Amino acid sequence: MGSVWMGARSLAWRDTDQEVPPVPTLPADQPAPTAAPHEAPTWRDVPRPPVRLGGAVVALAVLWALVAALRVVLAFPLASRYARAIDWGDDRAVRLFMSTRALYERVDLAHSAVMCLAFLAAGLWLWRTHAYLSGVSLSRGFRQSRGWVWAGWVLPGVAFWYPYQIVADICWLSGLRRLSWPRVPWWWACWIVARTAGAFASEALASSGGLTPAAVPVLECVAAAATVGGASLWVSIVVDVRRSQQRALCVARPVPWTRGRRVEVPVRRERTRRPATA
Repeated sequence: MGSVWMGARSLAWRDTDQEVPPVPTLPADQPAPTAAPHEAPTWRDVPRPPVRLGGAVVALAVLWALVAALRVVLAFPLASRYARAIDWGDDRAVRLFMSTRALYERVDLAHSAVMCLAFLAAGLWLWRTHAYLSGVSLSRGFRQSRGWVWAGWVLPGVAFWYPYQIVADICWLSGLRRLSWPRVPWWWACWIVARTAGAFASEALASSGGLTPAAVPVLECVAAAATVGGASLWVSIVVDVRRSQQRALCVARPVPWTRGRRVEVPVRRERTRRPATA
């Protein structure tokens, strides 16, 4: 067939009175080009897990619990001096109560500042962990998108269960089904109790809502107990997730730094069934 085609090609060029161009050939020592085989990708880029940021989250959680305990220490002198100022009514008792109240308000301001820092660090850690697990998860994904990591804490209504779902999914996708996941409901219950008792304590300090500063010690004890318990559970959750991320970094193959610090993780190949043989 090749010779017939070459003969027909030569006759066609002779009819037009033009010179037949030479047929390109390969040198004898050069192999014929072959198509490159298609290789299925087994690695892909994912964001680097926030291992160092997890340490900052743990430190701020411990600091927040310590400041909450300091508020309890100041709550009892505040209540006793308030009762003395009401009973005696002299200027010295009133000034002593006002000075104790000013110190308590400063500690409360420091507590709010530490809480804001802890919230920002925890939100950033959840954001980056959500992105990391979304890239490496081989099973089900998150029930909520990454935008709810921040919006879920501040929007009314969804703030009661969206952050809980995000943290629970992080523990589940990190492989901590038997370790950290059962502690998530208790941590979330402590968080709600601490925030509720803290809000009532602020109203009691301002003598609003039918509460007086005499009720501050009881409310502060409840808030501090819930804060310390929730902080300890939160620290254990973050530490377990952080350990799983460190193990992932040990087995992952690093790639050159491009736009951000990234690693490569293996992607599960799809299994194909062998055809049944007769």
